Amino acid sequence: MNAPAEGLWTDGRQVERDSIVVIEVMTDELERAWWADFRRALERQLSQAEIVIRVSQVDRL
Repeated sequence: MNAPAEGLWTDGRQVERDSIVVIEVMTDELERAWWADFRRALERQLSQAEIVIRVSQVDRL
């Protein structure tokens, strides 16, 4: 887990703050449907409008 960061945005009247945490998962196989379901479940559980899950291919050297 990378160090927590802080997200800042304005709602038109005041600056809002939110904690951001980046977690890295490495796996040999990607099950897209499982990750999509997991993301939606996290959004509900954490009351978030959007959680980003991204995929990057890595070649072992």
